[in-house]
Amino acid sequence: MSTGWQVVEIGGANANVLVNQPPRITAQITPLDDDAHNLTSDGWYYVATAHWSATDPEGETVTVGIDADRDGTIDLNLNTAEGFSWIELDWNVSVHVERIELEGERFLHMYRIFDVTAEDASGATSTISVISPAMDSQLMRSLYDSNDEDDITFYFPGTPQADIDWLTA
Repeated sequence: MSTGWQVVEIGGANANVLVNQPPRITAQITPLDDDAHNLTSDGWYYVATAHWSATDPEGETVTVGIDADRDGTIDLNLNTAEGFSWIELDWNVSVHVERIELEGERFLHMYRIFDVTAEDASGATSTISVISPAMDSQLMRSLYDSNDEDDITFYFPGTPQADIDWLTA
């Protein structure tokens, strides 16, 4: 007589249910010196180095890409599952602004967030968000004070006016 129950073993050598696990991924995106960003006839490009590593627990082939504007679509495919590359991405995407007040002085902190996605041959995906300086890898170069208003509006034209007004108040 059947009780209607079935033992299900997930994973392992005797598994009767196979689960495709998504790839594991790590990545780093670091801008080059601010003099290295590229001005073309199509506008400015953010030039950076990218390091990444994506491996699949089941050993399947993995593809990796960067979603620069975080809209769920890969903007730049990387050529291997693990590697290093110089990359160029549209300048005005992915810039984030935070207000900081230290000892009575106001600053805008500019940084970028990119999503890096890995997909295995069976379609399982994983995505991580990578935080990167907005323009230069040097310490404190991503902080702007009220004296930098012209630089902010030139280099980061998408900066909300409310943030600039707060900075210069």
